[in-house]
Amino acid sequence: MGRGRFEAEEDEQVLLSTGPHWCRLVRRLLPATVLLAACVAGFVLWRRAPVWFGWVLLAGVAVALAQGFGRLLAWRSTSLVVTSARVVHRH
Repeated sequence: MGRGRFEAEEDEQVLLSTGPHWCRLVRRLLPATVLLAACVAGFVLWRRAPVWFGWVLLAGVAVALAQGFGRLLAWRSTSLVVTSARVVHRH
């Protein structure tokens, strides 16, 4: 089974083809959002921070964005197909 559109066998019908609910995306993006908010709060609250602290915050923002983007792609590429003979869950 390759990536892309699901093709049912000759003797089965596709009854439902859908993706995960958006609530799963919110739950998966929560850690990245908290990390991003902590970085912004650290920048706002400590205005006279040393330069290295700015680099640490920048790295934290980069990690949060990369993590969020990766989780968004995983959520977007997941599909659930229910046929008359089987249930297929693909990532």
